[in-house]
Amino acid sequence: MTLTFSFEVDEQNNRYIAVYNSGELVSKLSMTLIGPNGMYPSLNNFIAQQRALFLEQAEGIPHEIFIEEPVQHELDHEQV
Repeated sequence: MTLTFSFEVDEQNNRYIAVYNSGELVSKLSMTLIGPNGMYPSLNNFIAQQRALFLEQAEGIPHEIFIEEPVQHELDHEQV
């Protein structure tokens, strides 16, 4: 397990933070969901929660990793 985090911008100039596990995209979250009014209070909070989820998964505790719905749709579309 090698988690990496990167910032990405799409064609519409929307900003995301992407989480990769050993090079495979496993989570992608709009930066609009991070901050005082967002799902995560800070970027550090999001990263810490993602790491905790992966550590628990590595120990056999199942979790669903959050992927924002519009991004999941785009990912599904790319795989077709």
